[in-house]
Amino acid sequence: MEISGGFSMKRMSMVATLFAVISLTVNAIWPVQVMAAESPTLTYLGTLADRLSSPGTIELDGDGNIYVVGYGDGILKYNRGGELVATFRVPGVSSKGILVSPAGDRIYVSARDKVLILNADGEQVEAFGGGAGEFDDAGEIDNDSAGNIYVVDLYQAKVRGYDADGVFLGKEFSVASGAYNSIRAMAIDEAHDELYIADNQGSADLTGQVIRVYDLSSANYGALLRQVKGAFIGGFGGFEADDKDRIYLLDMLNAKMVVWGWPSTTLMTAAPGTLQVGDGVDTTYRNYAFSYAKDAVFDRENSRLLVIAGSIVSIIGVDNYTIPVMNEPPEIPQPISPIAGSEVGSANPTLQFSVPSDPDGDELTYSIEVSCGGGPALYAAVSDNSFQVPDTLNENQACTWRVQADDGKETSGWSDAASFIVNAIPEAPTKPVLDLPATGAVLGTDSLFSWNASTDADLGAAISYRLEVALDPSFIDPLGTESLDSLSLALDAMTVYPEIGPQTEYLWRVVAVDEDGLESEPSDARSFTVNTTSLALDANISGAKVYFGGNHAYRGRLMGETPFMVNHLSAGTYSVVVAYPGLQSAVGTVEVVAGDKVAASFDLTPAFVSGSFSGGKLVSGKLDRVTGQAAPFVVDFDSDGLLDILVGDSIGQLTLFPGLERDPESGSLKVGPKQLLDLDLAPGAVPFVVDWNNDAKNDLVVGTAGGSLLLLLNVGSATAPAFDAATYLSSGAYPINAGADAVPLVFDADTDGDKDLLVGISDGSVLLYTNVGTDALPELGGAVLYVQVDDAAAPFVADLDGDGVDELLVAAGTDVFRVTGTGSEATVELVYAAGGNGKKGLRGPLRLFVFDTDGKKGGDLVFGTGSGLVEVVRSGNSEISPSFAAAMNAKLDDVAGLLADVAPELLVDVDGIRNLVDAGSYAEAVVAAGELAVAAPATGAVAEVVAETAALLELTQPQ
Repeated sequence: MEISGGFSMKRMSMVATLFAVISLTVNAIWPVQVMAAESPTLTYLGTLADRLSSPGTIELDGDGNIYVVGYGDGILKYNRGGELVATFRVPGVSSKGILVSPAGDRIYVSARDKVLILNADGEQVEAFGGGAGEFDDAGEIDNDSAGNIYVVDLYQAKVRGYDADGVFLGKEFSVASGAYNSIRAMAIDEAHDELYIADNQGSADLTGQVIRVYDLSSANYGALLRQVKGAFIGGFGGFEADDKDRIYLLDMLNAKMVVWGWPSTTLMTAAPGTLQVGDGVDTTYRNYAFSYAKDAVFDRENSRLLVIAGSIVSIIGVDNYTIPVMNEPPEIPQPISPIAGSEVGSANPTLQFSVPSDPDGDELTYSIEVSCGGGPALYAAVSDNSFQVPDTLNENQACTWRVQADDGKETSGWSDAASFIVNAIPEAPTKPVLDLPATGAVLGTDSLFSWNASTDADLGAAISYRLEVALDPSFIDPLGTESLDSLSLALDAMTVYPEIGPQTEYLWRVVAVDEDGLESEPSDARSFTVNTTSLALDANISGAKVYFGGNHAYRGRLMGETPFMVNHLSAGTYSVVVAYPGLQSAVGTVEVVAGDKVAASFDLTPAFVSGSFSGGKLVSGKLDRVTGQAAPFVVDFDSDGLLDILVGDSIGQLTLFPGLERDPESGSLKVGPKQLLDLDLAPGAVPFVVDWNNDAKNDLVVGTAGGSLLLLLNVGSATAPAFDAATYLSSGAYPINAGADAVPLVFDADTDGDKDLLVGISDGSVLLYTNVGTDALPELGGAVLYVQVDDAAAPFVADLDGDGVDELLVAAGTDVFRVTGTGSEATVELVYAAGGNGKKGLRGPLRLFVFDTDGKKGGDLVFGTGSGLVEVVRSGNSEISPSFAAAMNAKLDDVAGLLADVAPELLVDVDGIRNLVDAGSYAEAVVAAGELAVAAPATGAVAEVVAETAALLELTQPQ
């Protein structure tokens, strides 16, 4: 330890080369054998800092940090480069004594009547010597080789000994023996267990400055060994020893320093003027280097003497001194892998971390600490930033690790701890246990499937689950599988849900899968059925498109193709359209009963090219005339399977003529008494029936003479319609005002699968309002001119040539045109001139509806006239649609596919029929199909498909 205000004799060593020194003792003169010391070369190196308030003592710790205690300054801590790094202000501390442990973790400091013990942060943790009579004025502090502490009491002129924890040893060196008038300095030679005490005043037997030496060894503890008179010192300011058997005695009164060769040979006397000056050193305080010198400490590492002189700390280089170079510690390395609880596939994992920078460019080594449940294992002097743990870690053990860099002088801080799990032997999860539903349960469509969590011996392993649904207990070919991270799933959230139908027993089970892909044993399987509804739709040709919510004017929303199956439908009546190019679309209704498997089949007929129009009757008898302009719409309004006729008029009234049946001879409709619908509409009502919000019920879009468009949603049912109050259709935020005499038509104009709106008006414009919303919740964009004709426009779409593609027709005045293209690219072709035919001329403007009123020869034209009548002009064309041949070829492909397995010899007959169809020789094809029906197997799927083929061809012939 260092001595404040004195020298540390523990730093001196006895050596082999000897010479004789004569010293005065109490009773005798004796020879002392020592090595001859040489005079040092002393160089002035400036000061530790600017002037301090009143520094009193100075000390070093094991790292070369410098501690200065001064009155008014507190305890100042400097690093070895002279930078102030901390200031400790502790109440009661004097500037007379300090002792610091080599680690810097215990600081002993005098405080009047006691000694305080501080930690490295300058916080008091203990104190000793504060008992009655112990200290009046605690001064210098030093320790011996056993770690005992000696403290000077300046007022009582004595030295008391304590152990490191401040327990009194029972021995003191005091004025009571008549030895001292005052104590000016104290030091301990740890190498020889000798206590040195300096007295400026002397005693009765020795006058002047005296140094007395006492034995601290256990054999002769406290005995006076020798004493030296120092008349050459004007006033002791303290002393210090270097590592070359030299003692530096500070003369505070004469501003000089005497250098002894140990034990007491004078080598030289140094004054400020005798000091050399280091290169570039500021000499402002050189002349004060020893003025009022009162303490010194020797820096062995750099061979420097630090002297408190008045208000400065002088730095004196000794011989081949060095200037301390401050080492900057390296940055903290950071773990790269494994981290964040990740798995490692080895019991001896490789730890990787970043290479930190070192401000001094020093070569780095690393310490790595690995902790796996027990005490941490420390691996030091690691040279690379990739380190394989040499000790085998336990399987499925959670571990943490951290790393620290070392530049040979200082270490970085420890990195934050990273974590990993040892999984050198992957293991599969445990078998899942099912929770709900119980086996054999009858479920609703929203029932929940749940199971208990599996566990995995691999700590932290992520576990997912595969839910399987099957019909076969082997689960070899399951209906569907669901990959899940959760422990439950609702039935209606399963991807297989659409395939789950009523009155069928299904099986389900769960398999746990860990992140390594290892699978558990499957859970026990359970059965279930579902209380739901299914609808199966078929037609006499496969691949026909199936639409819901449609009618003769608008097909509706596309659901799929035949054969078609849908599960989980709500009970009720559904409007269905089945369409195939080359065949006449079938329009009908299907009743779906809750909990049932409902099946229906539609027979499509050959499509004819509409044309050769002539007069006919829509109904048996006459429809009552309506007021002003008639606007008809033919639809199964109440979903009872019969076509009704809905007619709007000029005064805003909608009149329903309910259908009763169709006349089997003429094809005319039979209707019941008219019904006036109690709806609050505007004049010039033109109805269009459509399932606007896809709820399987007929809604109304109504055009008006003023140009607005009204929407009336069906809040009743499909079979008993009831409508809420009319609301205006809007484009953006504003109600639509298309123009006078607005005629609406719902039509997928951009073929994107949702409803758009066309509106014809009195100036001949047909405007398009594109749907920018969804099919179930339409939102209409701004109006765009779609087509322009020369008279009041009433648009409608129909497939006149049977190719499966709707064509835009526009009634303009009393003429009907087919429109191809849009905008400025549009071309028009006259389809029918309804006016100017003498007595048969129809009064315009006309409102148009197209459908096959009699089931013969294609679509007929139904007109609402300006005189309030509904008239029909029937197609008389016998031409089969050119697209029919493609439809028949598709049907013949089905026939050939079935015959290839059971009667391949008949395939040549199929090819013969195909050739006749391609040639348009339908009469001969009918005969050939009949012969094939006789030759083919009489039962099973082949017989059914061959019979359908023959029936379709038969319908091409005049009926």
